[in-house]
Amino acid sequence: MSTPRVLPCLLAVALTPTVFAQPAYCPRLDWLDRIGTEEDDAIVAVASSPLRPGLVLVGTTVSEEFPTTLGTFAPLPFGVEDVVVGELHVFEPRFAWATYLGGSDSERATDVAINAAGRIAVVGVTRSRDFPTTVASFDPSYNSDEETSGDAFLSIFDPDGRLLYSTYLGGRDVDVATTVAWDSSGRVLIGGTTRSASFPTTAGAYEETTAFGSRDAFALIIDPAGKHADDLVYSTILRGSDAADDEVVSQIATDHEGFLLVTGQTDAVDFPRTRDAFDIVAGGELDGFLVRIEPAGNGAADLCYGTYLGGRKNDRVHDFVVGTDQVLTIVGDTESRDFPWRDLRSHPPPGTDGFVIRFHPGGRGPQDLHYVEIIEGDENETLTALAFAPDRSRDPIIVGSASRSAALPSDARTAPDDEDDHAAVQQSTGAQRVTEGRGIIGRLVLSPNSRLDCFAPVQLDAVSGFVDLATKIDGTLFVVGATSVAPEDATSIEPGDGLVARYFISVPGCVGDFNDDRNVDRADLVLMLEQQGPCAACVFDLDRDGIVGLRDASLLTTVWGACR
Repeated sequence: MSTPRVLPCLLAVALTPTVFAQPAYCPRLDWLDRIGTEEDDAIVAVASSPLRPGLVLVGTTVSEEFPTTLGTFAPLPFGVEDVVVGELHVFEPRFAWATYLGGSDSERATDVAINAAGRIAVVGVTRSRDFPTTVASFDPSYNSDEETSGDAFLSIFDPDGRLLYSTYLGGRDVDVATTVAWDSSGRVLIGGTTRSASFPTTAGAYEETTAFGSRDAFALIIDPAGKHADDLVYSTILRGSDAADDEVVSQIATDHEGFLLVTGQTDAVDFPRTRDAFDIVAGGELDGFLVRIEPAGNGAADLCYGTYLGGRKNDRVHDFVVGTDQVLTIVGDTESRDFPWRDLRSHPPPGTDGFVIRFHPGGRGPQDLHYVEIIEGDENETLTALAFAPDRSRDPIIVGSASRSAALPSDARTAPDDEDDHAAVQQSTGAQRVTEGRGIIGRLVLSPNSRLDCFAPVQLDAVSGFVDLATKIDGTLFVVGATSVAPEDATSIEPGDGLVARYFISVPGCVGDFNDDRNVDRADLVLMLEQQGPCAACVFDLDRDGIVGLRDASLLTTVWGACR
């Protein structure tokens, strides 16, 4: 086992943020509907842009009848299984535009991200030698040798669904891009897993080589400038020393200093970690991990922080967000009775339990961990994704799946009415009641003390779980997931469908209450319309496009009524 290194990089002291003491306001279901066709359609990720009223979904389909639109990159399918990308209207489950993406074999999408300019980055894996690439992209040629292998890919679209940039990413074996993000400079951050000894890395990266035969994690930065090999800014492998070790990246982002933050899971006993980190000893069969990397090209010195997250059994990190105080909120699932801060006297049943933690990678050992909450049940519980609430609280909204026995933390005064939610969804979908997993959504209230609240299931029993979410400035949030069972009503949701749900979060001093009368109504609309025209930064510009206009008025109507 290698010796943990001393922290070579200093993390700036976290600033204490301004907090707003206020009650928790819970997500309220507006509508939920299926996305796709009569055949299997998986929606895997969602993202929103401040420049567009809609939201972007990505997924995978085997159907030739997915509702694509003319004028996009590819309104017709390519091969056996294609990626689909589309912008959904926020008021109803209908695409403003949608396109296929793929070659003559099969593709699967894994994630999507949108930058400040509205550009859409999609990643996944392809087995097609004719996957669409663009001139002068980093790698326009397919790399894998075996038919069962595949290359990771990155494709970038403009806000109207036209392909701007597309490249393969990989070596001669299997490579999968699992997560994508943008940095503030317009560069693309990608994490994933590779079995390729020839996976592209950059000179001076933290680790330039793979452990042949295993799945190793990778983290890289691409500048999609169309300069061939020069587009690859930084690329490193993250692995243990054993060829049998297995690693995968679940999420990637940058912090306030531009350093990479990468999470995932590993079974290596000597995965990269640093002295004075939270946990430098592998705990079980599979551990979560968090690393912080300075992409400077200084070799081993690039690793600023590395820690395990877990106990003696299997632990997985699925997602995280970074607050203005540089504290990470992390979600995942665990099978470990001795997961950090867990009561060792508890006897959880077999299966996974969801967790949420607050963590600051400051190199203070056990003090790096600030908060832990576990959601337990009789079967499998998991927390899969989170995003900051679109209000001044900046509380993380969390989604996942849980069994009916799960103990969900909720406030009876503010939690959604299950029966009302069920009736609304039943009317739109006609789904039947089952006893399997269900999608859950809730809020981590940060002030004055961190606590989970508002957690409630979607009382639509065909919803097997939620996998991703995105928020809009108007106080709405959108959740995507999957279905599990066939209802009696053949016109409603089918097994294997993707689905999308719209929720609304009521906030104190709600968005659109410009005259502060605790009601969003015609008086606020008049105030907005009086300000029509260019606007660099003002409260009336709800979609933040620099202009106060009719689109802002349309967004205002989504919060019409009394502030709660």
